[in-house]
Amino acid sequence: MILVVGRPGNSSYPSGHSACAAVWAAILSAAFPEDAAAFQKQVHEVMWCRVIGGVHFPSDTTAGEKLRDAIGQALLTRPEVQKAIETIRQEAAPFRLKKAA
Repeated sequence: MILVVGRPGNSSYPSGHSACAAVWAAILSAAFPEDAAAFQKQVHEVMWCRVIGGVHFPSDTTAGEKLRDAIGQALLTRPEVQKAIETIRQEAAPFRLKKAA
């Protein structure tokens, strides 16, 4: 079997890459709800690439995404995260306006 990516020396459940991608997607979706579908599409691409790369089973990546639900929801209730999301929106606003023009 040819591996596309290095195989970690530890267990594969859940996929940390999938969980991290999904948590970032949750935060960025909160900052830019109009782009939530695109962020979710990227999460699924990360998940599938981990399976194709031979380092995870599909159940590992699904578990990583479910882990996001717990972590993401907890993070989004924190006032400092809400403040950071607002900062993200403000800092990105000029660039998003430029892109729309």
